[in-house]
Amino acid sequence: MSIYPPTEYSRLTVAAALLLGRPRPGPRRRRRLRVPVPAPVLDALGYALAVAAGALAHHLGTLLGHLG
Repeated sequence: MSIYPPTEYSRLTVAAALLLGRPRPGPRRRRRLRVPVPAPVLDALGYALAVAAGALAHHLGTLLGHLG
C-alpha cells in the first residue's frame, strides 16, 4: 500500500479513459499473465460468436414478424 494519498481524477477523465478503452488513471495494478492462444482457436471462437449472433438476430426477426 502506498504512503501517498490517492490522486483525485474528474469523472470526465475517467469516462474518457473508459471510452478510449484505456485503463483508469491511478495506481498501476499488476498485469495478468497473458496466455498465448493459437490463431485457429481464435478463428473458431470468432466463427461461433458470429453464428450465435446470426441465430439470435434470426430468432428475434421471426418473433417480431409474428408479433407485427
